[in-house]
This record gives sequence, C-alpha cells and structure tokens, in this order.
Amino acid sequence: MATKTTPLADPALILVVDDDDFFREGVVSFLRRNDLTTLEAADAESAYALAVQHRPGAAVVDIMLPERPDTPARRDQNQGIDLVRRLKRADPTLAVVVLSAFGDRSEALLRLALEGVRGVAYLVKGCPARLLLQGLEEARAGHIMIKTTDPGEMAELAEKLWSHLTPPEREYVRRAVELFPMLTEREQAVALELAHAQTVEGVAVALNIAVTTAEKHIHHLYAKLGLDEADQQQPPLRKSLLLAKACWLLDMLGYGQAG
Repeated sequence: MATKTTPLADPALILVVDDDDFFREGVVSFLRRNDLTTLEAADAESAYALAVQHRPGAAVVDIMLPERPDTPARRDQNQGIDLVRRLKRADPTLAVVVLSAFGDRSEALLRLALEGVRGVAYLVKGCPARLLLQGLEEARAGHIMIKTTDPGEMAELAEKLWSHLTPPEREYVRRAVELFPMLTEREQAVALELAHAQTVEGVAVALNIAVTTAEKHIHHLYAKLGLDEADQQQPPLRKSLLLAKACWLLDMLGYGQAG
C-alpha cells in the first residue's frame, strides 16, 4: 500500500493576509513585481485553510485580523499572532512576516519566542518596501527580525524576554549565547536550522548533508553550548527549546546579520 506523502511547500508562493483590501492589494502587487506568486485572505480562518491546501513557502500577516469572515478585527487583540502560531504548528519551516500599523505590538512576538518559534520577521506598516523582501529572506533563514520605529525597542524586548525565562533557563541560555561564537561555521548553521524547529532529517536536507553527519554536529554543538547537561540536571527543560531561545536573543543582538 503506497504511503501518502505531504506535498512540499512552494517557496515562490506567498500567502498575504490582511483585511484592508487596499493595503493587501498593494503588497500583492509588489510581490508579483518581484516574481513571486500570491494567495490572498482577509481573515485568519480563511488564511489557515488556504495554507493547508496550497502549502505556501511564506506568509505576510497583519497582526490585527478578523478571526472569521463574519467577524470584525479587534484592536485589543493580536489575532495575527494566533494565526502565525497555527501556521507554524502546521509547518515549522514556513517563513512569516508580521505587519502592524502600530509600533508597539512587537512584544506580542515574545509569546512565539518563548515557545521556540523562529523564522518570523516583524515590520511596521509604511516601512520601505525593500524591508519586506529582507524580512522574507531573514524568516526563510530561520531568523527573527524586528524593525520598529523605536531604536530602543529591541533592547527593551530582549530584557522582557530575559525576564520571562525561569532561573534555570537563564543559566543555560546565557551560557549558550556566550559560547555560540565558539561553534564552527557548520555547527552554527546546524544550530540555526535546529532552532528553526527542524527535525534532524530536516537539518540534513536543508544543509545538504547526511543525517548521520547532522546528528554528529548536533551532539557536538549541544556539548559545546553546555545544553546537554539539561538532560541530567534539569529534565523538564528541552535542549531544543533552550537553543531556540538562545538563538532568538542572538538575533535580537544582531549576531550574524547585516544591516
């Protein structure tokens, strides 16, 4: 009996989700001029259904969305973040750019970061169009990119993330951040892929290496970052989630990113 396989995501297909028709059409037009194809939705429910059916490689999501076609968007809710969480649960490799008309919503991404979600960019509406392409590129690479109108917001966000970590998490994450530059270039690439919620097999495919080679790199990087000790000393903590949080802090500090 043949096994049913899940279709691969289309890297050139972008799902654009915004209930503002004028703004959504503007984003769609810009993406198409850059040789990308698009799907459109105006609410979270319809967007999720399209993503499951068509498997886009990326999504551009307004942070404030109606939950369903027959409901209005609520300014006091971040329905777009809930949609991103669902989309990432269905496909952890999906690249997502979150857009907001308000410059004070980036803290909502902390909820995702604390869950280990990566591959997300945050932009304020009205930013230069080139930043949208940059955000898609960074998200595809598994990074977290935040561009706001407030230069000090990144530092504040990092402090808030740190305050949400438990004391045991802080010790492991702090050490991993400090030791990350000691990893080889290949080990850093493996760490970023793994932190992007990839499986060992996914890491191997993404970096074009054998699964056994990926396993060796993962074993070595966990040891070098001191995360392998969590299994014995703090069993409730997951090494992969600790790694993801360390990489999130590195992203906010601008490690390995240009501009």
